[in-house]
Amino acid sequence: AKPLGGESHYIGKTDGSGRKLLGGIGQQLAADIEESTGLDTRVTTLGHLQRGGSPTAYDRVLATQFGHAALGVLMRGEFGKMVALKGETIQSVTLDCATRTIKSVPLDHPLIAAARSVGTVFGDQTKG
Repeated sequence: AKPLGGESHYIGKTDGSGRKLLGGIGQQLAADIEESTGLDTRVTTLGHLQRGGSPTAYDRVLATQFGHAALGVLMRGEFGKMVALKGETIQSVTLDCATRTIKSVPLDHPLIAAARSVGTVFGDQTKG
């Protein structure tokens, strides 16, 4: 990503082939938003937040799709909404709909078993 008519952002590192690595556009966008709105703005890399690891290609593409969908929601004037992944489709939902009930994953769900198998702890185990 780069500003319209602007330059690409690089992180100051190169890959194994000597090509400059892209990065930093999120920080630049946050600074631009903060400057134009006066609101404190921060950047979060979702792959890091969700799994504590480096983002995968899927994470990066999904983040791009979320950003595109969120911009569409704003451009249509649909305030009070967020974008969500439902199955394989990105949809906009009202914040009320997204937060009115607690959505939990059953402890016997296969995703929980998979996470536990690689050492993830959910805080429900007792020390023994």
